Amino acid sequence: MTETETTCPVCGSAEFEEGYVDGLGPGSSLVGWSRGARSATSFRGFRQKRRGRALVAWRCVGCDRLEFFARGKL
Repeated sequence: MTETETTCPVCGSAEFEEGYVDGLGPGSSLVGWSRGARSATSFRGFRQKRRGRALVAWRCVGCDRLEFFARGKL
């Protein structure tokens, strides 16, 4: 999470896991959260278009709430 926010505003847990959100398959409108850092090859299509920002999704271990943050340009 951020340096200023160290506890979940929903359940008060102080434990978070870093991950990312990705589509579950070609043509699917469903997405899922995955633990860990996203590989650089996952952004290949975005890089070709030269737009967008990398996202990181922090998950609260206590209640599964997701919080998204944008990182540098792709």
